[in-house]
Amino acid sequence: MTPTSYQAQLLFDTLKERNEKIVFAESCTAGRVASLFAEIPGASNYLIGSFVTYRASQKTAVLKVSKATIEGYTAESSQVVMDMATNALALSPEATWAAAIVGDLGPNVSDEKDGRIYVYVIGRSSDCKLQTHVLSKGSRVDRMRDAALYVFECVIDLIGD
Repeated sequence: MTPTSYQAQLLFDTLKERNEKIVFAESCTAGRVASLFAEIPGASNYLIGSFVTYRASQKTAVLKVSKATIEGYTAESSQVVMDMATNALALSPEATWAAAIVGDLGPNVSDEKDGRIYVYVIGRSSDCKLQTHVLSKGSRVDRMRDAALYVFECVIDLIGD
């Protein structure tokens, strides 16, 4: 089993055991989180879907993130990722959990932002967790994969108890 399938499978098994469902809101991973999860047979029982809002305009149009929040903090901020997850959960009544990710995967960003991602996981029971992580250097494709795996880790860390 590859590391990718291991992380996705672990989340799948956790959701199955708890009979819960998840929705994703993705920016820098461009749908990779949902895609990796959907590779598992039976994923449709636990995956509601994923909002892929790569651009700021889509974050406001689709996920109703405030334009003022984006302008005040940037589209790749902790404030935006919290709104993305909260609103994805509100838009997905079947979901028990929502996980959102934003970040800068490079290569054309400042050293301060390079590889920095934010992941926010929220549940209907008010459990939530914001994580900030800096990805190691590597290709953009490698960073997208690593960011997607980090989303799985964050969700499992919060709900896997």
